[in-house]
Amino acid sequence: MLVLLCSALNFGRRSQETVSVTYPGDAQKQAELQPVNYRSYHNRARLCVSGALFPSLIGQKDFGNWGTVLTHFPSRTLGIETRGSGSSVLMGRFLSGGRCPLMRDTTNIKAFHLYFTIVAIIIRLILGPRFDDCRVDTGKAGFNMRKARALLFFVCVVFHLQCCRVVLAESSPAHKTDWFAEAKYGVFVHFLEGLQNNPEHVASLGKKTSWDECVREFDVERFAQRMEEAGAGYVIFTVMQRSRYMIAPNATYDRLTGYHPGEACSTRDLIEDLYQALNRRKIPLMLYWTGDGPCDDPQAAQGLKWPGTGQVSREFVKNWADVAREYGERYKDKVKGWWVDGCYRWLGYDEEKLGILAEALRAGYPDRIIAFNPGVEDRVRAYSIHEDFTCGEQNSFFDIPISRFVDGKQWHILSFLGANWAQPGTVKDKRQLTDYVYRVTAVGGVVSIDVLLYRDGDLDRSQLELLKSLRPGLEAKKREQNAWREGKAVPPRNKAWRKPALLLNAEGKYRLGPSVGESQHGAFLGVDGNPATAAQAGGEWAWTYEVDLLGLEKVARVIICFGPGYATEFEVSASTDRETWTSLGMFRDQKGERVEIRPGTPLYVRFLRIRALKPNGPGQPGGQMSIAEVEVYEE
Repeated sequence: MLVLLCSALNFGRRSQETVSVTYPGDAQKQAELQPVNYRSYHNRARLCVSGALFPSLIGQKDFGNWGTVLTHFPSRTLGIETRGSGSSVLMGRFLSGGRCPLMRDTTNIKAFHLYFTIVAIIIRLILGPRFDDCRVDTGKAGFNMRKARALLFFVCVVFHLQCCRVVLAESSPAHKTDWFAEAKYGVFVHFLEGLQNNPEHVASLGKKTSWDECVREFDVERFAQRMEEAGAGYVIFTVMQRSRYMIAPNATYDRLTGYHPGEACSTRDLIEDLYQALNRRKIPLMLYWTGDGPCDDPQAAQGLKWPGTGQVSREFVKNWADVAREYGERYKDKVKGWWVDGCYRWLGYDEEKLGILAEALRAGYPDRIIAFNPGVEDRVRAYSIHEDFTCGEQNSFFDIPISRFVDGKQWHILSFLGANWAQPGTVKDKRQLTDYVYRVTAVGGVVSIDVLLYRDGDLDRSQLELLKSLRPGLEAKKREQNAWREGKAVPPRNKAWRKPALLLNAEGKYRLGPSVGESQHGAFLGVDGNPATAAQAGGEWAWTYEVDLLGLEKVARVIICFGPGYATEFEVSASTDRETWTSLGMFRDQKGERVEIRPGTPLYVRFLRIRALKPNGPGQPGGQMSIAEVEVYEE
């Protein structure tokens, strides 16, 4: 508001900035009215408003892209060139996506464009073409600039108030997930009858008892200590999964199912004990729940009215919600959130049934955050109007967010560190996990990491050691991200230095492993500042190298240095969202020399890709593409 207000009030001040105005694509009008250099009424707000009021001035008729245009302001493509000092980029940066607090979400950007366009159309209808004539005139047309300034001030105020109203309405659940985003990552564990009380599974330590005794034996202090060592920002702990067994007493459940205390629900309140141990270490507790309840247990399923059709009924959802409500009202703010599995559409869930469940899950604490799982999808997506964050179940840590929110919901991913859920060992090393978590959290996303939990409350040692390195690793990555600004990158102003990189198949659809090994040809070796090392994918001849700049960055120059193997034919492309790619050049008949690309106009991009087209098989010149270094500069 301060920027817009000052901009409007400052219209009367003369500036030392010179503005040259042209009419792109309108030769006749250009001939009638030659560009006029004049000492402008200073401030970007006037030019921003004029961009909507007079599209012919800017040459930009697509209102939906004007925010992107301002990101590149000033630009020859606008027909406006600015010289001199002053706030030449202030408003462009303030209003551009990713730099303005209002522009954190796609919905907000759409609302922003909508209100601005409506106001612009109204003003054009009121003032007509006469206002157009004043855009480069020095007063000869007789238009009263004082009235124009007053009108533009009014536009700024109304526009700001309307945008704030929409943004606040759209982001109403956002405050609930602030603590979640600040946590960055947490640990997810399964504690179930079929794992910790199953001698066939390593998590049981070879022991079998009653479920009640299994729960009583769990060492919450040891577990909480391990979570603290792991640097967990929160913990997600399973209450149950498909069977009748629960980790805390629940009178509603016993009444509906006919079980006695200890037969299904443990007599020990493990949820309360977990909270106490974790809270002493300032680690929030979240719980895992399911939408299909104890569907595998005949007695519990019958008591809860689980339908034999496999499609949840309203009666079942209400009964199951009442069970959750008892927990919610008991623990209040001790439980910060629910991750709810088994809420699939094919199971019969719709917004009405999810709403019934959501209301019960928030009982006792309205700010409790909730996510409903639609199942594993191709990428992390929002699912329901009743959730606050995405469930984000994935079979690998691969998908990354463009911003903190997706369709108004906090972006969150859950996957496993072992070979599968609740399995020992690690499929990622320290560098890979740190790079991935940093890529997600740098833009506000959250990562939940599933690890193996033993019956006694301990963790798999290899997984714990990896988690211990994560917090320090994230701090180191944070320092590296802006090293180029301080001239500490290699080379000093290289924006790509030590940024996250990936080895992908040629189409960029899935991840490839390195040729030989991670230490010899890992993706990080293409941005490590050392031309003697090189990144190289294994398993496929033609492949793609991707670099993530971790935010929109101005790019005026890209340098590519190949290793021992090189691409004889390749394409370099850039993207802001990892979906729409713009080609920076197609290169053929290459012999492995250093390649330098200079776009005609500097671009604002986040992702860069080098896609090898040839060699695409054995016995071809170049062998196989290897990337020694990718360098990115803003000048």
